[in-house]
Amino acid sequence: MPPVGRQHYALVVSSDTERTKPVFTTYEVPPPPVPEAARNLSAQALPAEIALAWEGPQIPGLSYNVYRAPAGSSDFAKLNAERQRVVQIEMRSEIPEEQ
Repeated sequence: MPPVGRQHYALVVSSDTERTKPVFTTYEVPPPPVPEAARNLSAQALPAEIALAWEGPQIPGLSYNVYRAPAGSSDFAKLNAERQRVVQIEMRSEIPEEQ
């Protein structure tokens, strides 16, 4: 997929001995549509990690970021270093024990 925004293209036809003058065009590449939100998110506590699974649209190039916030907080922090391209991951982190 080309980058979003105004893109410029030139076409030159050539053979072993000759070449045409370039023909130019410009095209405005629109941003891709916003995908639907993930559905049916589930979490499973494992020793020293959490396994997350969800349903999401099957769109080439689509990826996810995973965030976590303490209970009762809306201060979310991103957990993954790279975007996730799968719909099931295991996140290893320090999980505080419930008191």
